[in-house]
Amino acid sequence: MASSIRKTVGLLTLVLVLVLTGTACADLYWEALQETSGGATGSSQTVKTFYSQTASRVESGNSVMIIDYGRMISYQLDPTKKTYSEVDLNKLAEGPPGQGQEAGDKGKMFQQMMKNMMDSIEVTPVDEQKKIAGYDCRRVNVKMMMMESEYWVSKDVPGFQELKRISGQVADKLKGNPMLAQMTQAGMLNKLDGFPVQVVTHAQQRTVTTTLQKIEEKSLNSDLFQVPSGYTQVEHPSRGGVKRQP
Repeated sequence: MASSIRKTVGLLTLVLVLVLTGTACADLYWEALQETSGGATGSSQTVKTFYSQTASRVESGNSVMIIDYGRMISYQLDPTKKTYSEVDLNKLAEGPPGQGQEAGDKGKMFQQMMKNMMDSIEVTPVDEQKKIAGYDCRRVNVKMMMMESEYWVSKDVPGFQELKRISGQVADKLKGNPMLAQMTQAGMLNKLDGFPVQVVTHAQQRTVTTTLQKIEEKSLNSDLFQVPSGYTQVEHPSRGGVKRQP
């Protein structure tokens, strides 16, 4: 259960900072401490995020997600098993695979579900401020479906203006995919009007708190955004099975 919540929160966080392409002078790297409380036990882990001009990488526990913005493909890596799966983001809105009428019905249901999810997002600034990780932050409440989050954001975080400047450039690339266009950070970043220094998410009787530890601009090795040699490709979890070894 805790793993499922962390993955969901990780995905939502990634959605809010998705697609950082453009003419940035430097790449970005930051670390955040993710703590889960509630239930029988608690846990904590460090989430590492890497951004180049053409791709991103998020490391969380034994999971690694890479997004190639040129090809619009997402790779999910399991370093322990040395396996990976991939998803064509351009086809994401089509829904899960299937055949004939069943595929059409599943696609429509999936699209409606995603539309309902995106339409349910509410971003509400709150007149509350406090210092977190050395930054003066203000609170923004975000609601989506059954999840409620407190975003503590700051304009003082190094790299925020860089993110804000280059994030708007992604809109042209996603004009043909309205769903992904809604999920990019371009719109959400403007609504938040600050870098998320801390995110507190409440879901399923658990609380996940993600707090920025450090952020820096530096050159990142392109190998970070590639599937390592020797990894075996497996089908996406919705299909099962093993595909091939590169």
